[in-house]
Parts: sequence; C-alpha cells; structure tokens
Amino acid sequence: MGKTKPIQSVVRAMEILEYMVNHNHCRLQEISEALSLNKSTTYTLLSTLEQKGYVERDPQSPRYSLSISCWQLGAISRQNLFPSVKSRWLLEHLADSVQETCSFTFLCGQQYFFIDASVPNRSVTADSRIGEFQSMQKDCAVSRLYRIWEKNPENLPPYLWDIEEDQKGAAALAMPLFSRDHFIGVFVIYGILPRFSQPQFAKAHSIFCQLQEELCSEEQLSLSRFSNLS
Repeated sequence: MGKTKPIQSVVRAMEILEYMVNHNHCRLQEISEALSLNKSTTYTLLSTLEQKGYVERDPQSPRYSLSISCWQLGAISRQNLFPSVKSRWLLEHLADSVQETCSFTFLCGQQYFFIDASVPNRSVTADSRIGEFQSMQKDCAVSRLYRIWEKNPENLPPYLWDIEEDQKGAAALAMPLFSRDHFIGVFVIYGILPRFSQPQFAKAHSIFCQLQEELCSEEQLSLSRFSNLS
C-alpha cells in the first residue's frame, strides 16, 4: 500500500510549531520568511493554532509564542514512556546515594529542558538548573550526549563528563536514560569540586545502573502480583 499524500496545511502548521520550539516569541514576518510561506497563509495558520490553544499572541507586541497546550502534550507523551513518579524515584535515590545534585532533562527541538531535580541536604551544592533550557550546541557533557544520540545513536556512550564546562566549581556526569528501549532523556549529576571528580564518575554511573535495575525489578514484581491476583 502506497504512502498517503500529506495534507499540506497540516504539514505547514507542524512546521510552524517546530520552528517556534527553537525561535519562541517571534514575529509573523520572521516565521513567514523562515518557512517560505506567504504572510496571509502564515497568519491563517497561526490564528488557527491560536484558536486551538497551541499558540498565543503577545497583547503588547506582534509576537507569537507556544502556549501551555504544547507543554501538556509533551508532558503526556513523556508520562506514557516514563511516568514522572519513576524519574522522581530515580532522582531522589541517586541524589541520596552520591550526595550531589541530580537533574533530569529531555530534548525539545535543538534545546533540552531541565524538568526535575533532587538536591541533597548539604551546606554547599551545585545548581539544579531546574526550569532552564540549554542549547544542544553548548560545550558540556549533557549537550554532547544529546548530539551523539541525534547523529550516531548506536555509539551512544554510557556516560560523558565535563569539568566546569556547565557550572563553575562543579563537575557534570551525564547519563542517558532508556525505558523499554526508548531514549527518554539524560540524567545529570552536578557535583562540587574537588569532592566529585573523575575518580568518582564510574562509581556514580554504577549506582545509577543499579537503581534502574532495582526499579525494573519492582515493576516486574508488581506485574507478577497483579497477574496472580487476576
């Protein structure tokens, strides 16, 4: 069976949303020129997306931004692959084990977003970055890991690290997270130097792997108990 011919208006609307992921708060003219669309078509598509709640227009300027509905769709997608309760469990146990700041990131266009974090109860800790966006082109461990995943996923390393490339006075250990063979995002440990340095990286990654195995075992146990009850 041959491929179904794509609906042009749907394709164009999706291209607008994809463009706005990396160029949020932009003008109609900018979107029109970037996507080679005439202004009337761009305006019609933006107005439709605005009516459906995926785009919002700044009342103080002629600029458009992605609305909360886009984030809700992304959150639902991530939740189906790896519920937030699992990432929170991993974050808390990892931070408790290594006694350093642990954050969870996921890809959003050519940026990645720090969606959650766990910070140990210590007097001096690294920044969690929670709520921040960072570019995939940044020269740090998390960005490099995402770039490898996009270009050469079969050669994705178990972890990458950097020293003060992301945060001054801290080392970063970035580790890919998978669930059911789906790449979910990147966990990163930010540790204060010199207490968290290269000699501790392999051990910290080993703890991360052990926690993942423990989580998978708990899931299988829950499933078996459910099967027995049924």
